[in-house]
Amino acid sequence: MNGSGTLLATGGTGFVVSHVVRSWLERCPDRRALVIDAAPPDDAAEMFFGASNDRIEFITASVIDGGLWQNLKHRSDIVHVVHGAAVTSIDRLVHAAGRGRPGLAGARRSIAVNIDGTLNVLQFAAGLPNLSRLVNVSSGSVYAGQGPEPLPEDGYVEPEGIYPITKYAGERFTAFAANDLALPAVSVRLSGVFGPLDRETAARDVRSAPRIIAEKALAGEPIRVRSFDGAGDFVYAGDVAEAVVSLLEAGALRYPVYNVAAGVLTTIGELVDAFRVRVNALSAEEVPAGEVDVDYPPDRRYGRYGVYDIARIQRDAGWHPRPLADTVSEYLDWLGA
Repeated sequence: MNGSGTLLATGGTGFVVSHVVRSWLERCPDRRALVIDAAPPDDAAEMFFGASNDRIEFITASVIDGGLWQNLKHRSDIVHVVHGAAVTSIDRLVHAAGRGRPGLAGARRSIAVNIDGTLNVLQFAAGLPNLSRLVNVSSGSVYAGQGPEPLPEDGYVEPEGIYPITKYAGERFTAFAANDLALPAVSVRLSGVFGPLDRETAARDVRSAPRIIAEKALAGEPIRVRSFDGAGDFVYAGDVAEAVVSLLEAGALRYPVYNVAAGVLTTIGELVDAFRVRVNALSAEEVPAGEVDVDYPPDRRYGRYGVYDIARIQRDAGWHPRPLADTVSEYLDWLGA
């Protein structure tokens, strides 16, 4: 399906959803995007969107602002919705209690963004007359620390920490809207995403292992890792975008949740080697835990830390991630440029 229409994307100037917006627009020249984010697009986002900027309408607002949705209620041109607005650093706000911050109370607004914001998006989407599909962006952090390999979507959910609890709540609200309100909505659980626009923002305080390795490699600095046997399921942001757009465009979907991941367990040693193909002088060493750049312990290889089963999305949406070597090369090209 390559029809026209407007995509509403919350969190659309951030890391993952910006890729979704660009992928959506690149598939059809008649498409437009309405991007809602608490922050306006920075220079990196403006450069990333490039020629697509003239088909994007940016609205700087929070998803917990009721006036935002009231002003948009007559937008009958919106046919697809991707909800990705979230605060990822809630747990750090809570754990900072006793060091000048008020703990859980200080994270209340961030929790509201992740939960009340999702409810606002679902309520708004339920009133859209031409809605084709909504995709709620969740996280593999909702899974337990243990589970089979590869990890399926059904079962093994045990969120630890405020952020994964809020993401799982968003999934359940989305499933409720699909079941009880007949909203064409699904959620996606992402593994470890890396790629262009992976940067710190007011809502995101995460540095992926591939990003750290790439920056160190390009700077000619050694990489200090906790263990070369530490591992993760690392998926490229551009591939995640293709997965989400494939779900937006797919016909009837059979499941409420889809894993979006590489579907391959990659050790830190293998990840370093993938970057070394392009940066021959890259050096890496194992160091004590308190001195590391990349802190992946070798005993975390299962559950949320392991490899995710992606057979469901491959069957229902025809999506397949690219090989790590290809995405690492593309990422280095972007960083170099």
